[in-house]
Amino acid sequence: MKEEPNDLDARGVILFGASISTSGRLGLGKKENYAYDLYEVEFIPEVLFGSTYRKSLTSLFPAFLKVMAAHHQEDIRKYFKDVFGFEGSISESAGMMRKLFEQIGIDMYFDGKLTKEAVSGVAVDSYLSQDELYEVLKECMR
Repeated sequence: MKEEPNDLDARGVILFGASISTSGRLGLGKKENYAYDLYEVEFIPEVLFGSTYRKSLTSLFPAFLKVMAAHHQEDIRKYFKDVFGFEGSISESAGMMRKLFEQIGIDMYFDGKLTKEAVSGVAVDSYLSQDELYEVLKECMR
């Protein structure tokens, strides 16, 4: 990445590897431990759609960052800039991240029916509100 900063394949591989890593928590360079919430949120598609752990993490990651930015905007903006060089809005950056995954052939969406009631029926210990959890999932539905 240092030698070829515009190599989208390399960025995609690094992002994919980071998003499916099971060896540690996401730091994102933040001061609070809010990024761990992704591991709570990823449980919802496992329960509702029978998704695998790795697919859930990967598919939710861009939407999770977008919604979490309401609470930690500067951390997430810095993450997008430092890792990808994205300097647009957080929404645009999350969309570009999703597109990177899709370009390397990763299915970023879940199939099924999503309701607020179904989301609130899955017990997770999240920093996000029930409405925010629903928004993360809704963005990942086909």
